[in-house]
Amino acid sequence: AVAAFKDNKLEIWTGTQDVTLSRKAVVQALELDEEDIIIYGMKVGGGFGGKVYSGIESEAARIARKIGRPVKLQWTREDEFRRSYHRPPSTHRIRARLDETGQISDWWHAFRSGHIIFSSAFMPEWVQEATSFIADKGVARGAVPPYSIKAGMVEFEDVRIPVDTGPWRGLGATPNSWVMETAMDLLAAKAKQDPLAFRLAHLKDLHPRLRSVLEEVARMSDWQNRIKAPNRAYGLACGIYKEKSFSATVADIQKRSDGPWQLNRIWSVHDCGYAVSPDTVRAQVEGNLAWGIGTVFHEKLTLEEGRLSASNFDSYRWASMEDIPPMEISLIGHEHPPSGAGETAIVSATAAITNAMLAVTGDVVRVLPVMS
Repeated sequence: AVAAFKDNKLEIWTGTQDVTLSRKAVVQALELDEEDIIIYGMKVGGGFGGKVYSGIESEAARIARKIGRPVKLQWTREDEFRRSYHRPPSTHRIRARLDETGQISDWWHAFRSGHIIFSSAFMPEWVQEATSFIADKGVARGAVPPYSIKAGMVEFEDVRIPVDTGPWRGLGATPNSWVMETAMDLLAAKAKQDPLAFRLAHLKDLHPRLRSVLEEVARMSDWQNRIKAPNRAYGLACGIYKEKSFSATVADIQKRSDGPWQLNRIWSVHDCGYAVSPDTVRAQVEGNLAWGIGTVFHEKLTLEEGRLSASNFDSYRWASMEDIPPMEISLIGHEHPPSGAGETAIVSATAAITNAMLAVTGDVVRVLPVMS
């Protein structure tokens, strides 16, 4: 961030996803009036939740006021790992029952997670205390299944943990969707039904646009004639983001003779309404799919002696180009108004891969990342 005082006005140039939130943080930190602060949001780098709030704006402004000169302040990568916030861990339990027709009659999903919106990274302690009595909607995002279920309950607990946690692409919808879509494949197997047919049967008259992305991704991947081999299979998943954008993904994966998993191809269908810039939307879908791949195979932080296990990308691995298979992406739903493309595809990316693993091994993936 660059901060400069001029004529008792503060100007800040910074890469942020939310100039309003950044300005409020500076107001609080420096006890200034909002009208005396101008923040210029610079289009630099990706955000993915990490640039909602960093605190660097307030730090640069404090130094600029102290020395009376414009200041450029830059965190190192190690600063970012140790001082920024991270996606909270979560743990889940689902219990479900099928009736005699193979329909889900009962559904119970309970989970626990660190805070996302009510983050300790950018909320004072007294606000954190107040939010102990209010459910964190970021944690709850995407937790209600889109399917027709006779009786269901979803409950969760958000807890403070020793590491600052906050928004990450998809917020709670990423782990919540992965867990739900994993359960859907297990229930389909229990009902002796095809995973696609099982989902369509449970959509009934609900969410016609979700049905459309499922049917289109099945057509693209030739789902009905999909490869079934001892070491290779297809996986399917779908989801809704913020009740207005829809995604379905199929992954083709195989277990290599030397042990590791190999992703052969991914098909993904996305409906966010009319796409003003189709190439940009496709790029967003690609990014979500890549993040899903990283979630399955690589991304992991642990605490070691009170410190994070990684401080740079030499000790923290995520999906790189060598992990990315050919992707075929289709955008549909152009007859609907635009509804937002940013984070939608993440809700189907991860489970499509792990459901393919289930189809190969018969063993459900219960912990991420998967260690080959």
